[in-house]
Amino acid sequence: MIEDNSRWLRCPDCDAKTRTKVNEDTVLMHFPLYCHKCKKTIKVNVIEFKIQKSAEPGT
Repeated sequence: MIEDNSRWLRCPDCDAKTRTKVNEDTVLMHFPLYCHKCKKTIKVNVIEFKIQKSAEPGT
């Protein structure tokens, strides 16, 4: 049996499941994550399934 080491990303604001799926070894920096519940795009960093809002200069 093949193990599925992937998860759906969740919105950091409302915790809704998004339509973006990542693997365990996926690294995203300043990724524009769109949440269909919030109807907004949030730039995030994802490393080892840990998601946090991206700190952008000037915002």
